[in-house]
Amino acid sequence: MQQLSGKDKALPQSGALVMIDELTGGGEYAARDGMSVRVLGRLHELQPARASAVLEDPLNKTAQLRVDYSDISAFNFAPPALLQVVGELRRDGDAVVLGARVVRSVDGMDVGLYKEALALRRRFLQAQEVGGTAHKQ
Repeated sequence: MQQLSGKDKALPQSGALVMIDELTGGGEYAARDGMSVRVLGRLHELQPARASAVLEDPLNKTAQLRVDYSDISAFNFAPPALLQVVGELRRDGDAVVLGARVVRSVDGMDVGLYKEALALRRRFLQAQEVGGTAHKQ
């Protein structure tokens, strides 16, 4: 039996909580190849033949992200479902694509309150980091 190295034993990252408009803009959360993220978006377009979908930021409808859900065995969602997707980002030409590994429906979620809670979480983690306890996400 072959022994696995430490890197092979690692679990996938949980994904940084980001909004779609943060990925498409510059700044701290700008999309990078291989970046593990957890995004919230409204299903705008679905292309089942290509296992592809387009999510739009629920608070900024001009910000969109293409999702490749070919690794998801049962993608049973239809527009305008509100979804949370965990996966890794990659470049496809000039476009950024999220390779989904987890998709769940969050229909009914208060998106404004979610964004507010995300901002509070970030401030808390930043204060912890400044205080000496390093957390990143």
